[in-house]
Formats: sequence, C-alpha cells, structure tokens
Amino acid sequence: MPKQVVLLSGPVASGKTTLEQALVDKYAFHPFKTRQLIQAVKNVKSERRALQRAGDVLDRQTDGKWVADAIAKAIQNLPDDGRIIIDAVRIKPQIDALRRAFGARVLHVHLTASEKVLQARYENGRGRSVEELGSYADVRKNKTERFVDLLAEAADIVVDTERSTEADVLVRVASRLGL
Repeated sequence: MPKQVVLLSGPVASGKTTLEQALVDKYAFHPFKTRQLIQAVKNVKSERRALQRAGDVLDRQTDGKWVADAIAKAIQNLPDDGRIIIDAVRIKPQIDALRRAFGARVLHVHLTASEKVLQARYENGRGRSVEELGSYADVRKNKTERFVDLLAEAADIVVDTERSTEADVLVRVASRLGL
C-alpha cells in the first residue's frame, strides 16, 4: 500500500502534468496517467477525443471505480512506502473510489486558471504525447471536461496556476504532504 496518493484534477492545460513531473523529479513519486490506464483497458489511440469517449464509457460502466481498480492492480509491485500520483481524476465518483481504496493516504489537488489562460496554454502546448483537438473549445465540448471545475469542491487543495509559479504550486503541495 503506498504511503501517499496524490490525485490531480483540473481542466486541460491547468498544469497537472507539470506538477506531476515536479513531484516525480523531486520526491520520486510513481506516476500514473489515466490516459495510459484507459489504453490498457480499451483499444483506443492516443487522441484526445477517443480517450475522452473511452473514459466516459468506463465511468458509466463502473461508476468511476475503474481508476481505483486499475491503480490497485498497477501498484502491487511498488514498495509499501512508495508515493504515487494520478494524473488525472475527472469525475467525483473516481475520487470517491480512490478515497475508499486508500483512505487517509489520499490528497486531492485541483488546479485551475482562467479560460483565457487555459486556452492560450492549450494552443501553445502542441507536441504532447496525445493527438490534440483543433481548439480548446473543442476539448470543452466533452461533458466531463465541461464539469471538471466542480471537482474543486471535493479537493483538499485548490491552486490557481495563473496566479502561482510552477515552483509555488510544488511548494504548496509538498508542504501539505509534509515533504
């Protein structure tokens, strides 16, 4: 059982992957991307729309429990004192299932920024490992994406990445984790 489990949520381009990479680099967290978990379960290409649809299907079939199930299976060979980070949870039932599975070890971090900043980051962030959609507006057409901001209500920490540097975000999260 991992010592700490960090759940990341927030809109596309809010800084989740940047925070994940910082925690991996500085504190040796073991990263898990829900994109890769989806691809392990469903035969889907690495394209945002296809991943959104496949994730939506898994959420409906399992009421969001599929993430906790996949993580439980994936961590079997990790050391008991390990730390894991999940990039990203997309609906409250996923968070609830992970909290049931890992209890007080869970810290849910929600990142956010203004729509204008998110759109600019999305437009400038091409070349990622996922084939992106034509525009940020296209990303937000997905129902799950449209409502992801509501996950801030379930978060232990909410950080506005428009008003915080990458280092500030890392320090806030690391401090909350006692690192």
